[in-house]
Amino acid sequence: MKFTACLGIVSALFLFSLSPSYCEAQEAPEKILEIRAGWGSSPPYGMIESHMYDTYYPDGVDLTEMLPISDKYTINPVSLEVAWPISGRWDAGGRVVYNQTWQKFVEGSVASYYFSAEAMIRYNIVKREFFRLYASAFCGPFVATRVERTDYPSRQTEATFIPAELYLGFSGGKRIFGFCEIGFGTGGTLRGGVGYRFNNLAP
Repeated sequence: MKFTACLGIVSALFLFSLSPSYCEAQEAPEKILEIRAGWGSSPPYGMIESHMYDTYYPDGVDLTEMLPISDKYTINPVSLEVAWPISGRWDAGGRVVYNQTWQKFVEGSVASYYFSAEAMIRYNIVKREFFRLYASAFCGPFVATRVERTDYPSRQTEATFIPAELYLGFSGGKRIFGFCEIGFGTGGTLRGGVGYRFNNLAP
């Protein structure tokens, strides 16, 4: 009899422990549209810039002969991102990113412009009302334009497709929130910003 009672208690505890997970799995995701504005640092543009150099400059042309008379300035990547939930922990959406750099030389100036439009998928490792820890992946077209305003002005544009950009980040706040991410992509190696979650959309 004692064995039967213990077995019943263990079974009840086991079923009770499963019930929150079951409810969470069956809970329909909230239809909340999320918008973010971000700013990043140190984007990895070296590969596409090297490709532009090899494509548009013939052998024997050395851009290092152009003497700089200023530092290289940048606005750093600014981004606008939209996302909405597709399941309990998964979100989908997209973002656009823009950046610009410029530098003055003895012969004139050189400016570079970068733009990308990317699809996004995001997995919320921890998803609480006021805190989220997540991993994101992006892919999409990327366009870079280099403009030289010198004695021999020129303009070159290079387009490519970025297959994967990966970020790990967290956000804090309910309706209005802040976020911070670290990863590899056009948005920058380290990026952060603010966002807003709108009221529930139509069910």
